[in-house]
Amino acid sequence: SKLENKQFNNAVDINLKALIQERINYFSDFIENKNITLSQNYEEDITIVMKLSLAEILIDNLIKNAIQHNHNNGSISISIEKQKLKIANTGDTPKAPTTAYFDRFYSQKPHQSLGLGLSIIKKIVEYYSYKISYAYQDDMHTVTIDFSKEIKTV
Repeated sequence: SKLENKQFNNAVDINLKALIQERINYFSDFIENKNITLSQNYEEDITIVMKLSLAEILIDNLIKNAIQHNHNNGSISISIEKQKLKIANTGDTPKAPTTAYFDRFYSQKPHQSLGLGLSIIKKIVEYYSYKISYAYQDDMHTVTIDFSKEIKTV
């Protein structure tokens, strides 16, 4: 609700790659526990303008979602290219239309999730006028965030 009421300020410059590395370290035990292969490709180093706590929530929810909805022995791919962050993971083939994935309280696995992660991600992205999309292709679930509105190339 704070996002909807625009109650966040104090945006700062954040190095996206450094933040992702920090958050991956935080989730490393969960990644190892499911024996997930993690690959990373950073074609550019970008700085986003955002409140730090919201940036952490954004990246945490993306990584947690990629782990939680993954298979044992699956994979996660994280990349930054052309001012876009892409986080892709293996997982079950969608059984229903994917248009509801960003809706509040939607979950394919309600016994495992409240369905808030992707809706929070979407609200944060929209708050800063960035763009978000989801695709399922080649057995990979991919969430892409386009930071091209307010971005500085480092």
